[in-house]
Amino acid sequence: MVKASKSLAQKANLTFPAGRITGALKRGRYAKRVSPMAGVFLSAVLEFCTKEVMKLAKEAACRKKQKHHIKPRHICLAVREDEELNALLSKVTIAGGGVVSEVHGAMVGKKKTKSASSGKVKKPKAPKAPKKDKKSKDKKKSSSKSPKKSSPKKE
Repeated sequence: MVKASKSLAQKANLTFPAGRITGALKRGRYAKRVSPMAGVFLSAVLEFCTKEVMKLAKEAACRKKQKHHIKPRHICLAVREDEELNALLSKVTIAGGGVVSEVHGAMVGKKKTKSASSGKVKKPKAPKAPKKDKKSKDKKKSSSKSPKKSSPKKE
């Protein structure tokens, strides 16, 4: 029995076609010589990026309660929420993606504190001066009076 030869993508356990990408690199005349491993590496990078975008788009779709369909809107939200993908695809327009809603910080009002028991808004209280104790006043009065020294009585 003769074993069937495996392609570069199968050897590298990739979904994207490494041979086709290698051919595109050669036809593109990016360099005089192109290694077959360059296509494997590039297909691995493309596959990783695609899986990352699809994972984030799936999470965006689950937040919108549409678990079975990933739409261009979900892909747009996923790309714009991720910092690295947003930097990579900053000048890309996704067809049917819409825009990401954003409210400027100056437009947002300050939050008011509400008590849990009633719906009334509490006003912040001004700090009060510390109260003096009555006991400490009594001690000061008694200590300010000089006790009379009684002379010892002789019997």
